[in-house]
Amino acid sequence: YWDIISRSVTNRLSELNVRACANIAWSFATINRPADDMFHEIERVAISKMRLFQPQGLSSLAWAYSTLGYDSLPLFENIADAAIPKLDKFKPQEKAMMALAYSRINYSFPYLFNEI
Repeated sequence: YWDIISRSVTNRLSELNVRACANIAWSFATINRPADDMFHEIERVAISKMRLFQPQGLSSLAWAYSTLGYDSLPLFENIADAAIPKLDKFKPQEKAMMALAYSRINYSFPYLFNEI
C-alpha cells in the first residue's frame, strides 16, 4: 500500500504545493516508512520552492528527513536559510522540531541554533 502511494506521489510531486510536500514527508516519517525515490524527489521540489514554505512546513520537513535518516546537506542548508528570517513566526513546537531535527544530522548549523 505505502509503495503504491510513494510511487504515485513521486510521479506527481511537481504538481503539489509545498504544504503537501511537507505533509507527505511528515506522514511517512511518522510511520517510520522510508521511500528513497519519493524523498529525493520531495527534496528536489522543496529546494526549488523553499521560499514558499511556512514555519510549520519547514519544521515538518526537517523533522521528517532527520527522523528517517535522510541528512542531505543541501536540503538542510536551504531549510535553515529559509527558517532564520521567519523564526519569529515559529511556534515553540516548531522551534523544538527544528532543534531536534538539526541535532540528529551529521552537519553543524551553529548559526541556526544561535537564532533558535
